[in-house]
Amino acid sequence: MIWDIDPVIIQLGAIQLRYYGIMFALGIFLAYYTARQLYKVRGIDEKHLDGMLLYIVISMVVGAHLAHLIFYEPSSFIDNPIRILQVGNGLASHGGFVGAVLGHWLYVKRHKQSFYELIDPVVPGAGLLALTIRIGNFFNSEIVGSVTNVPWAVQFVRYDEEFRHPSQLYESFTGLILFLVFFYLYKKEGKTRVPGYFFYWFIIAYFTSRFIIEFWKEKQSELEGAASLITMGQWLSVPMVLFAIYMLYFSKRPMAKR
Repeated sequence: MIWDIDPVIIQLGAIQLRYYGIMFALGIFLAYYTARQLYKVRGIDEKHLDGMLLYIVISMVVGAHLAHLIFYEPSSFIDNPIRILQVGNGLASHGGFVGAVLGHWLYVKRHKQSFYELIDPVVPGAGLLALTIRIGNFFNSEIVGSVTNVPWAVQFVRYDEEFRHPSQLYESFTGLILFLVFFYLYKKEGKTRVPGYFFYWFIIAYFTSRFIIEFWKEKQSELEGAASLITMGQWLSVPMVLFAIYMLYFSKRPMAKR
């Protein structure tokens, strides 16, 4: 397959409408709509979701931007410190996830709500956000896969002339599967599982899948040497998974006992 789609749909002067932006906004909307449905399952006041939305989106974008600069493109900030203000020009999903969780924590702390009760119904929608964002990356011809000769290989003409794994679509499909699984499980067991159960299992499932798919992705970080056995994405995924396992099975909270 040859892929040479212009990522810009419309440009009016300095203003651009891009497929990535549309996919990002669509993912936020779908995640929000899904969370509203699941809040009803547990009888949680939906006003909290409306209130935390801005917290989560801002923190997610800022966290993704800072993580990209620190772990993937540090030289750009060192050479040009103004780069830190160019939010949106380079986003790392690990930082986006941490940022979104931090935004959620800021909201519940300010409004004296339960962190886990309010975040569990949100996590299935995070799978939809992963789905749409990776489709946006596909339109941008970025975060490409490694060179391959598999029948479904894609030549990203705007990247280079090689045929590569469409790793963006692998991750997009994984996001869809995670959404379907966690949406079903929360509707079935949301009232019986201890708060936080779905949050930590989602972390394990998502970042484990990220670790696996990274084996078919081109190295993205300046900090990765040519002989690196694992990618930056894998390095960042491991502590996420270990932390979630600890919280589920070794912390004082009885996450796995119901």
